[in-house]
Amino acid sequence: MNRLIIVAGILYLSTSYSLKIRSFDEVGECHYWNDPHLKPFPKAAGENGEQFLCRPNCTEVLLRNEFVEIFVTSNQNGREYPIVEYTVIFFPTDDHPVPCVIRDSIANQSPVSSLKCPLNSPATSIGTYIHESDNVRVEIGYRGDWFNFYITQSFELIGKSSGVCVNSKCDLEGSGRRRRQAQDKEPNRLISQIIDIYTKAARRHVDGKIDDHLLESQRIAIVYDLNTSLNPRVRQNLYTVI
Repeated sequence: MNRLIIVAGILYLSTSYSLKIRSFDEVGECHYWNDPHLKPFPKAAGENGEQFLCRPNCTEVLLRNEFVEIFVTSNQNGREYPIVEYTVIFFPTDDHPVPCVIRDSIANQSPVSSLKCPLNSPATSIGTYIHESDNVRVEIGYRGDWFNFYITQSFELIGKSSGVCVNSKCDLEGSGRRRRQAQDKEPNRLISQIIDIYTKAARRHVDGKIDDHLLESQRIAIVYDLNTSLNPRVRQNLYTVI
């Protein structure tokens, strides 16, 4: 029990100051992280949408449109299906004739220099890639055992895109009676109670409004992942997607 309290405390306190609500008036976000959990692009501005739990164990198209194409590969590891490899391609434009192709994998990690887009390509930066059109922003997080993706796009471009971020076959997470009943059992119930305690404490330290819907979806994810693995180093990023 003491270990659960310590792990939960590390997870929550390390990111409790990043819980301010985000604006979705002009852009939508897709998050694909950890086990992996999926928050696809919302259908319309101001819509929070549902959260899904995916079990791909294959290579899939995370996002495809006229500006960028992203492939991700997951690999089953016990009860987890982490993203262990990816390829991001920013297509050339008239003003930027050189394509940007970024590849990396957990097994054969690329040097930092190879994760930078070349000159005259349509994207910039390392780790966070912003298309010159300002329509696409791709942030890639590395957590030791897998990669996480946080993608921001204009709603106009979302409507012209395909891939897991737009249409997936993953299972809805935390919505059914069976999942709720499972979280009422030990050790799920204890972990859930610990997270609820830290959630209430964090509210007293955060200025501004907290997105309750998004906070609840993250609580569901952290309960699931803490039961899958009690590794705080890997799990500490759960709340950063908020």
